[in-house]
Amino acid sequence: MSPTANAYRCGDFLIDPDTRELLRGGERLALPAKSFDCVVYLLQQRDRAVGRDELIAAVWGRVDVSDSVLNQTILHARRAFEDTGREQQYIRTVVGYGYRWVAPTVSAPSAPVAAAPPEIAAVVAPVAAATPVRRRSPRRLLLVVAALSLVAAIAAAWFALDRRAHDTRSSDAAARTNDAVLVLPALVGDTPDAPWMRLGLMDLIAERLRSSGRKVVASDNVVELARAFDTADPAELARLAAAASAALVLEPQVSRDGERWQVNLRAVYGQPASLAASGVADDAPAAATAAADDLAAQLGLARPARLGDAGAPSLRTLLLQVEAATLNDRLDEARALIERAPPGERDQPEVVFRLAKIDAQAGHLDAATASLTRLRDQVTAERDAVLRARVLDALGVIALRRNDPATAEPLHAESIHLLADSGNQHQLGKAYADRAAARMALRRDEEALADFASARLALSNAGDSLSLTFVDSNFGAFELLRDRQAEAIPILERAAARFESLRVHYAALNAWDAVAQARLILLDPATAATIEPRLRDLSARVNDPRSRLTAGLTRVEILDANGTLRAADELFESLQDELVRLGDAILQGRAEAIEARRLLAAGNASRAAVAAGHAFARLDQPDDSRQRLRNGLTLVRAQIAARDFDAAAASLARFAAQSENDGAAGTVYATLAKAELAAARGDADTARTAFEQALAAADQGRVPLDLLQVVDAYASWLITTRATERASAVAERVAPWAAQSYPASLLQLRLYHSAGSGPAWRTALIRTRALAGERVVPALLQGSP
Repeated sequence: MSPTANAYRCGDFLIDPDTRELLRGGERLALPAKSFDCVVYLLQQRDRAVGRDELIAAVWGRVDVSDSVLNQTILHARRAFEDTGREQQYIRTVVGYGYRWVAPTVSAPSAPVAAAPPEIAAVVAPVAAATPVRRRSPRRLLLVVAALSLVAAIAAAWFALDRRAHDTRSSDAAARTNDAVLVLPALVGDTPDAPWMRLGLMDLIAERLRSSGRKVVASDNVVELARAFDTADPAELARLAAAASAALVLEPQVSRDGERWQVNLRAVYGQPASLAASGVADDAPAAATAAADDLAAQLGLARPARLGDAGAPSLRTLLLQVEAATLNDRLDEARALIERAPPGERDQPEVVFRLAKIDAQAGHLDAATASLTRLRDQVTAERDAVLRARVLDALGVIALRRNDPATAEPLHAESIHLLADSGNQHQLGKAYADRAAARMALRRDEEALADFASARLALSNAGDSLSLTFVDSNFGAFELLRDRQAEAIPILERAAARFESLRVHYAALNAWDAVAQARLILLDPATAATIEPRLRDLSARVNDPRSRLTAGLTRVEILDANGTLRAADELFESLQDELVRLGDAILQGRAEAIEARRLLAAGNASRAAVAAGHAFARLDQPDDSRQRLRNGLTLVRAQIAARDFDAAAASLARFAAQSENDGAAGTVYATLAKAELAAARGDADTARTAFEQALAAADQGRVPLDLLQVVDAYASWLITTRATERASAVAERVAPWAAQSYPASLLQLRLYHSAGSGPAWRTALIRTRALAGERVVPALLQGSP
C-alpha cells in the first residue's frame, strides 16, 4: 500500500497519520494509540520543542494527566524506534520543558531521507559533540581494551557512581537476605518541584530503608532500569524486579494539601501486596522520611538511625536537588544549583565534594584535585570518616585517570580502611574496585584479584546489581590484560548480554568489542565474524564517537581476518573522516597500525613503513601492549621488505627499548623482529638463535596469535634453508588452528608443498582456499609439488 500524502519517512520508518500505521521496512509495528499520537504531534511540530503541558493537552484533550503516564507513553514511543532516554536519536527530552523530534524526516512520497534541516541539526549537533563528556558516559570507557588506557577508563567510570549525600548503611541483616527492595521514581503532581522530587525523594526513601537494615537496590541502578522497562506494565515490572534481584518494588506518590506534604508508599510488585505506608510533614523530604519509617516498622525493621547531619531543611533540599539532577544526567543543572546556593550552604563539605566530583566528571581534573585536596585537609576521620573516605577515593580515581597508579593505590587503601566498619557497602565496594584497578596497573595481580572479590561482596550486600555487572566486565578486561582470553570470554559475554537486556548499549558495545578482540587473539576469526554484525548494530545506537570508532576498527580487523577485503576497505575508508574530526591520538595510532598491516599484506612495503612509523609515535602509552608490539614488528618487517636494513635496525633498537616493560610478549615480538632482520641480512646463526629465543618465549606464553607470528616466520625461513624436518616440528605448534586460521593453513600448505607430500598438500590446498576469502593463495603453492 502506498503512503498517504500526510505520511512521514524517517530512515527505515514510515509514519502515516491517516492510516495510523507505523511501519519499518514495510512491516507494521505495534504502538499504543497515545504513543502514536505523541509521535505524530511531535513530528508535526518538529521545528520546535513542545512543552509537556501542550503535548498532554494535544493528545489527551485535558490537563489532568500525570507525568508518570506521559513518561510511559513516550517510553513506548521511543521503544518502537529502538530509541532510549539516553541516546535520544528520535525524541529528545528538553530538560525542564518537554520534548522535541530531532531525527531527520521527510514527507513519505520523497525518496531517501535528506540531511537534517539546519534548525534541527543545530539541536542534534551539540548533543553529539557533548557525548564524550556526558557524565554517566564515562562508563562507556570500561572495556575499550584496544584503544584507551584500560586502567584510566575503569577509573573514569566510577565517578558517576558516588552520589550519596549520606551514609549508605547496610547491616548484617541486609547481608544475610537475598531479597532486595527497589524504590521507583516518585509520582509527583503538577508542581515546580516535580523534576527534583521524582528522583530526589526516591533516593531519600531508598537510603532510609537501607539504614534500617534492608538491602535496597542502588538509585543509579533504578534510574537505568526505569529507562529500560515500562513500569506501568505488570509484566515489564516483573522483569525489572528480576533484573534487579528485587523481591519487593515500592512506588512513592507525592501530593500537597495546603501547606502540608503527604508521601504515600505502596507495593506494586511482591509480597505483601497490600503493603502501604504514608507520611505527612511541612516539607516533602520530611514526609518521605516519615513514610519510609512507617514502612520499615511494618516490615519489622529497626528504626533507622539519623542519616548524617544534613543541616537546615534548605541544605537537605539542595542536596536532594543536586542528587536528582545528577541521577538524571543533568550535570550542568547540578552545578548551577550549587553555584546559586547561599554561601553558607555552598561551603558545606558535602556540597564542596559534590561540586568537585562534577568538575572531575567534566574533565577539569586540576580544579577537582585542588578542591578535593583542600577538603581532605579539612575533613578528618574523627569529624566524618565516610566523607573523608569518599574524598580520598575520588583523589585516587583522578590519579588513575592520569596514569599514576602508584599515587592512587595508597589513597584507595586509606579509603578502604576508613570504610571497613562504616556499614557503607556501596562506597566500600567502589573503593575496592578502584584499588583493584590501581593494582592491575601496578601488575600486582593477586592483590587485584583479592580486591575484585571484596568489591563483589560489598556491592552484593549493597544490592547494586548494575555496578556488579560493571565489576564483572572489568574483571573480564583484567583477564584479557593477563592474556587469559579463554577465561575472559564467557565473563565478558555474560556481562554483554546483561547490558543488552538492560538496553545499556554503550556498555554492551564495549563488552562485545573486547570479546571479538579476544576471539581474534585466539585465532578464531569465524566466531569473531558472528560478532561483527552485533558491533555494527550496537554502534548505530551509541552516540559516543570513541566507542563507535573503536568498534569500527575492530570490525575492520574481523573482516580482514576472514578475507572479506572489499568490505574491510570500504569500512576502513568510511572511518577516516571521523578519526580526523575526533583527533584522538591513540585511536589514530591504532588505525595507522591496522593500515600498515593491510598495506604490507598487499605488498606496499614503503607505504606500510610510513603508516607503521606514524603509529609507533602515537602508541607510546601503556594502552594495549599487543597492539603496540604488533605495530613495532610490522614497522621492522616493512622496512626489511623495502630493503632498507639500516632503517630497520634503527627501528629495531627503538622497538626493543620500548618493549622492555611488556613482559613475555615484549620478548616475543622484539626478539622475533631481531631474528627476521638477521635472516634478511643473511646472518643465519644470529637469526636461528633469535628465532629459537622468540619461539621459547611464545611457547611459554601460549597466546595463539603470538605463537603464530613466531612459528609462521621461523618455519617459513627454515623451509627456505631446506631445514624441512625442523620446520615441520616448529609448524606443528600451530597445526591445531590450521582448520580455522588462514595464515596457519597457508603455512601448512607451504610445508607440505616443500616436502613433496602430494595427498597432504591437496587437502591443505582445499582448506586454504576455503579460508582465503578474497585473499589469493600464492600461485606457486597451487601447483603440484
